[in-house]
Amino acid sequence: MYDKINKYNFKKVALYIRRSRADEEREKRTGEDTLVGQLMYMEKYLSNLGITDYDVYKEVASGASIENRKVFKGLLKLIDQGVYDAIAVKETSRITRGAYQDLADIERIFKKNRIKIIVDGDILDLNEYQAAFTYDMQLFMSRAELKQYTNRVTSAKKTFAMMGKWMPGGNAVPYGYKVDEKSRKLVPDEEKAELIKFIYHTYVYGKDGKEYGYRAISNELFRLGIKSPRGSDRWDQSVIKKILTNPVYKGDVRYNYTEEVEKGKKQLRPEEERIYVENAHEPIIDPELWEKAFEKSKNPRNNKHKGNPFKEVSPLTGLIVCANCEKHMFKSTQYKQRKNEHGEIERYPVVQLRCRTLGCKNDVKYEAVEDAVVGYLKFMLALDRSEFANYIHNIIRVENRLDEFHLQHKEAQIERIGKEIEKWNKRLKVAKEMREDGEYTREEFLERKKEIEEEIRELRVIEQKLLHADETAVGLTEEDIDNARENIEVIHDYYLRAKSNERKNELLSAIFYEIVVKKIKSGYGSKPPELELRCKLKEVVRLKNLVSA
Repeated sequence: MYDKINKYNFKKVALYIRRSRADEEREKRTGEDTLVGQLMYMEKYLSNLGITDYDVYKEVASGASIENRKVFKGLLKLIDQGVYDAIAVKETSRITRGAYQDLADIERIFKKNRIKIIVDGDILDLNEYQAAFTYDMQLFMSRAELKQYTNRVTSAKKTFAMMGKWMPGGNAVPYGYKVDEKSRKLVPDEEKAELIKFIYHTYVYGKDGKEYGYRAISNELFRLGIKSPRGSDRWDQSVIKKILTNPVYKGDVRYNYTEEVEKGKKQLRPEEERIYVENAHEPIIDPELWEKAFEKSKNPRNNKHKGNPFKEVSPLTGLIVCANCEKHMFKSTQYKQRKNEHGEIERYPVVQLRCRTLGCKNDVKYEAVEDAVVGYLKFMLALDRSEFANYIHNIIRVENRLDEFHLQHKEAQIERIGKEIEKWNKRLKVAKEMREDGEYTREEFLERKKEIEEEIRELRVIEQKLLHADETAVGLTEEDIDNARENIEVIHDYYLRAKSNERKNELLSAIFYEIVVKKIKSGYGSKPPELELRCKLKEVVRLKNLVSA
C-alpha cells in the first residue's frame, strides 16, 4: 500500500464523500451524521498515507444515477481538465452504483486522465488489469445490493398503496391534501381543499353564465392573488388540468401508473402493474362531479358527457349535502334478492344517496330526494306573488358558493389592485420625466397620460366595489322577483319533460348551488321517508331568461 503511495507521488487529490439512502435510514435510527463520520475517517486515513493536499467534495444524493448529482458531475469536469490525479472515497460505491452507461462514462474519464482511486485498503489504477477487475467486482456487488434494496422498497410501497395509503414515489402530496402521519392516508387540508372545490365548480358550472376553461380559471386565480402550488403568481394551465383529472380528489389512490423510459419521458405501465384503490381516503370532490369534470376535460368544447366511461350523471349530481356532516352525498346502487310471485329468486336495484362519513346514518332513497326537490319547486310556484317575494328575499344567496370564495380573498384582491395602481402611477411619473427631457412631444405625452389615467380609473372602480362588497343580500327589485318566478316555473316544466338525467342536472344546477338533506324518519314499503330540505338558491335565479330550451 505504502509502496503504491511512493510510486504514484500524488500532487492533488479530490476527497469525495456522499450520503446514500442507506445512510439516511441509519441516521434516522441512530441520529449520527454519516457525512461527518466519512470525513473524519477519510481524513485520518489520508493522513496515515502522508496525503495532506486534498479538496473535499460533499454531496447528499442517491448513487443510482449521476444525472442528479451536481457535485460529482462538477468534479468529473475538473478531473477531465487535469486538475486532480486521484480521487479518494471510503468505498467504490460512493462513486456510483447505478446505470451501466454511468459506469462506462466514469471509467472512460478515469482511464483517459490516468486517475487513481484511493479507497479504504487499496489504490486502484483502472489502466491495470487486476485493479480494473477488483473495481468491476466491487461495483457489481454494490449494484446487486442496490437492486435488492430497491426491490424491497418498491414491494413495500406497492403493499401500502394497495392498502389505500399514500406513497409519493417521487411525487409531492396532492395539493389540497396532507398526510396523516399515523395512518399514512390523505386527509383534506381545509383551506386548500376549498380552492380545489372552487376550481371544480368553476370548471363544470362556470360563473355568471360564462364557461370557464383552464386559461380562464388561471386568470381568475391570478386576479384573486392566490399563489400556485409552487408559489408562482400564475397557475400553469397544465397544473389545473392535472387537478381536474386526478382521481385522488374523489377519494381514490392511483399508484405505479407510469415509468420513465428516457430522461424526462414517461409511458404508461402495463395494466397488470398498475394499482388503483377506490374510496381510499376522504374525497374533496363528489365522485359524480369529478366524473363530470373529467368528461369535460376530454372534450372541453363539448360538455355533454357523451360516452362517459364511468357512469351516467344523475339529476342530483354535485348538489346534495348531508345535514349531519356537511359533506356531499353520492348515488349508490346496490342489488338485493327477493322471491317473485312465482317463487323464483330475482335481483332488484336499490338506489340511495349515501354519505361517505363512516357511521353516518343519513342514507336515503334517491327517488325520495328527487321527488322532494321537485316538490320544493312546486311549493314555491304555489305561493302567491307576495308570499313568493318574501320567501325569495329570505332564502336567496346573492353571493353563491363561488362568490363567497371571492369574498374570502377580498383583501388579496384589494392589495393586488393597489400594487397595480402604484405601477401605473410610476409609469405616469416616468412619462412626465420623458416629457421634461424632450423625449415625448406634447401630443405623445398627453396621449400616454390619458391611457394611464384610464387604467387607474378602471382599477379604482373595481377597488371601490370590493371595498363595499359584503355577504349581505342586496334588495331585490320587482323585476328580479318576476324573473325568479319565471325561471323556477320554466325549470320545473322543463324538468318534468326532460328526457336525460344530464339535462335534469343542468336545470337544477342553474338555480341551486346546494341542497342540504336531513332524514327525519325512515320510510317503509310504499311510504316515503320524512325529509328536511334546505335548498340554497343561486343569485342568478333573478336574471332574465336564465334557462334556454
